[in-house]
This record gives sequence, structure tokens and C-alpha cells, in this order.
Amino acid sequence: MLTNLKETLKHLSRKHKGKYVCPICGSSSIKTEHSFGWLYPARYICTKCGYRGYLILEIDKEQQT
Repeated sequence: MLTNLKETLKHLSRKHKGKYVCPICGSSSIKTEHSFGWLYPARYICTKCGYRGYLILEIDKEQQT
């Protein structure tokens, strides 16, 4: 169980390694907006469809085609 916990924490603490994709239109034209630095998470903005929100999809390098 300890090994699974280590792997989970390692996965959660990793830096951005994939490509961000809009959850509405699937576009990769994403900008980030930081309002209060470390206090709030970054808000994502899709320049294609206008989506604004805190939820974003990340595609790992292995899944990109």
C-alpha cells in the first residue's frame, strides 16, 4: 500500500507534461489567467469558444497523436 501511495503522490505532484485541451470544444488554444497568485488556482480561457473556468483537460504525451 505504501508503494501505491508514493506513486499516487508522485503522479499528483508532477509538473505539466501534456497538452491542455478545452473541455467544451477540444481546442488546444488555452490561456491561463492568474488572479491572486497562489491564493486561487489558475482559471483557463479557451480562445476558440470562449470557455472560462477552472476545469481543463490534459492529454499526456503518450495519448497525443
